[in-house]
Order: sequence, then structure tokens, then C-alpha cells
Amino acid sequence: MELIKIFVFCSSPFLFSSISACQVQLPALRFLAVLCYQNEGVASTVGATQHEDPLTGEQRPLPQILVELLRRDQPIEIQLTLAKCLTNLCKANAIEPWDSSIVYLALPTLG
Repeated sequence: MELIKIFVFCSSPFLFSSISACQVQLPALRFLAVLCYQNEGVASTVGATQHEDPLTGEQRPLPQILVELLRRDQPIEIQLTLAKCLTNLCKANAIEPWDSSIVYLALPTLG
């Protein structure tokens, strides 16, 4: 659970301005992708994890945060690694395969 908190912190917009977001996000996303690869226990924990948005106070599931980060204005390495994370979550049964984030975002990014 602590590793997921570290990942969410690394993905937050409140990082130091001297470090680019890509330099921090990419290793964190790669780490998450490797953790979820063929590991149903970790993937189900990641899929069920809620994170409180510090600005609004609302709870959001971690897969939803990943989907929101999968934008075309992100560097291609970030997009591919996010798609890999979502695909690994799907393969480990943490996200349904017919989920719109898989069908319309992750697969076209990988294809």
C-alpha cells in the first residue's frame, strides 16, 4: 500500500519545478506496470485503491487517475507506459476487458 502512495505522489502536480514530471512519472509508471504484470493480488489492490484529491477532497480510484493521465498531450513514453499499466491491470482481472478505458484508450495507444 505504501508503494501505491509513493506512485500517486509521483504523479501529482505538486512536484518541484526543477524536476520535469516525465523524469518522475515515467519510472513510477514503469514500476507500477511491472508490479501488476501477471500478479492478480497486486493488480486487485491497485484496482481497488482510492486516492483523495488534495484540491477537491473527493476519493478517486487509481485506475481512473491512470486513465486521466493517458492524454495526447503527454510524452509518448508516458502514454505507452500508462497503456501498459492499464493492460496489465486488465490481464490480471483488476479491470474488465470491455471497459471503455481499455477499448478506446489503452489498446489504440499500443496499436
